[in-house]
Amino acid sequence: MKNIFLLFSAIIIFSSTSFAQTVEDAIRYSNLSVGGTARTVGVGGAFGALGADFAGISINPAGLGMYRSSELVMTPTFKITNTEATLAGASKQKENKNNFNFNNVGVVFQNEGRASGKWISNAVAIGYNRVANFNREVYYEGETSGSFTDRFLEQASSLGPDQLSEFESYLAFQTGALYRTDPDDNSTWTTDYLQGGGNQSIFKKQSITQKGAMNEMVLALGANYNHKLMVGVTIGVPFISFEETKIYDEEDTENEIDFFNEMRYEETLKTSGVGINLKLGLVYRISQMFRLGLAVHSPTGMSLNDTYSSSMRYDFTTPDLNGAIEEDSPDGSFDYGLATPWKAIVSGAAIIGRSGFISADVEYMDYDFANFNFTGDTDTDDLREFEQELNTDIDDQLTSAINLRIGGEYAIKNYRIRAGYSNAGSYLDQSDIEKVQAITAGIGIRQEYFYADLAFKKSFTESNYVPYRLINPEDGQQVYNLTNNSRIMVTLGFKF
Repeated sequence: MKNIFLLFSAIIIFSSTSFAQTVEDAIRYSNLSVGGTARTVGVGGAFGALGADFAGISINPAGLGMYRSSELVMTPTFKITNTEATLAGASKQKENKNNFNFNNVGVVFQNEGRASGKWISNAVAIGYNRVANFNREVYYEGETSGSFTDRFLEQASSLGPDQLSEFESYLAFQTGALYRTDPDDNSTWTTDYLQGGGNQSIFKKQSITQKGAMNEMVLALGANYNHKLMVGVTIGVPFISFEETKIYDEEDTENEIDFFNEMRYEETLKTSGVGINLKLGLVYRISQMFRLGLAVHSPTGMSLNDTYSSSMRYDFTTPDLNGAIEEDSPDGSFDYGLATPWKAIVSGAAIIGRSGFISADVEYMDYDFANFNFTGDTDTDDLREFEQELNTDIDDQLTSAINLRIGGEYAIKNYRIRAGYSNAGSYLDQSDIEKVQAITAGIGIRQEYFYADLAFKKSFTESNYVPYRLINPEDGQQVYNLTNNSRIMVTLGFKF
């Protein structure tokens, strides 16, 4: 009788507004890492107390004060991303994603100061640094209890009959994945999975494809005061481009559930936007050997636009109906704002004569300061409520993190050998699952008017992924991801 109730209920017109923003969005656009030049990457990114490197403009702009000549720089990069995903103890599934890009392109104009003054020199830089690379593919599969329809059911049970999400629960209703046993009682929403007991193990799989980047255009000024104090400022304008496609499937391979055969739910999201931030820095030369650096990065104020859609296919069999029903959502679009947290970087370096250096950066960032703004253009009760709920989730789920970078360079005449290590602390409150570690190595050659550097970076990221969210997180699915990123980059610099 399932199809009779579906047809009877279909006379009700449902409408809703869907908001696609999540805590993960705040993390994605806050948790950045300067792609850097091959020299910066070769020493683990620990360049806050050093200078005369274009990537340092996005770390500590005071390093501009150490330039002794003008230069043009570019860094082509090849990235290989390998992701292993495991659903609830099932076998690991591996996916690879390759990407070629330019980590940075820029030019620095150096000027000598007045011969009689203590401002020895200054420099202006313009160009861009890549601060985030979103390219990744994830795939997992396995048999566990629970179903995506649990989310649709919770959503329908908590909303009025005219408020089902046209991107989620209303699609489930239209395709037969969600229905009512009593068309006149809104409390009788149910699913085939729930009718079968609600604890069966069913086969599920999902593929996730992400691509895009955040490239920060930089305009920076640095100056050198008496070879003792370097100061600098950078205006950063990041451009954001992110695309994600998720395809989720469930199948009753053991025929344990009446009616239900297969389900597919597909989501697409495209985010674009622009932001602005300010970076202030100084480097103090304690002695010929030791330097200290301090940099403060303001929040990045972003103006973002999301376009999104979803579709669903539900295959079930009843005495009166055999086949699949497919439905598509409308195209959604939403403009909103995001402010990322402040960042502070304390750095130290020891210059070992002409033999090289050892350097370290300690970076502090309080992720729960991230804040969404949904009411800049349109102010409604729904927008205000969702904005408050999401910002509260950020406060509850995120915390401060300390990131450590350390590295060194050894010089043999015109040649350089480099190595480094970085460790990013977890930004999740009361959790250490989100971990990022990286090891780096590099070589280079320095000539009077030209230099070339080669670097390799291997990073390891551990994280948990939740395919669909429920009121009680323990009732949902958990996917463990281990992502390995390998980057090979070459920096070419031309002095003039």
